[in-house]
Amino acid sequence: MPTPRQVACRRCGKPVIFAVVSNKRGEPRKRMPLDPKPDPGGNVAVMQDVTGTLTGRVLGKSAALGYEAVHMPHFPTTTCLLPEPQPVPVPEGVTFIDAWRKARAASAKGKRNRRQRAAPSRPGMIRLPPR
Repeated sequence: MPTPRQVACRRCGKPVIFAVVSNKRGEPRKRMPLDPKPDPGGNVAVMQDVTGTLTGRVLGKSAALGYEAVHMPHFPTTTCLLPEPQPVPVPEGVTFIDAWRKARAASAKGKRNRRQRAAPSRPGMIRLPPR
């Protein structure tokens, strides 16, 4: 079997390998960056299938099987921090839907107030239309 291809992390530059990992919740399988050296303290059991793809599973209470290697995910071992997300400038003429809805509701409220719906003069009285 060929060795898995190592790539450099985009944030910290350390070598990582990617494995297609599934979980017990039934979510779609995703590629997870792992440290390239097996680590007994890790929580991802990885095996290489016939096509050379690394497939893995997150270990819960179960242990790794004999043909699986245990690796540590790259996220807890990295020293790089995620950068603060920068707000994206909104192009001219574009508005967010929530701002548009608030403006529309305020406009409709103003129209309702202009109709001058008068309440009955006394409670329990019925207002008859003029003849």
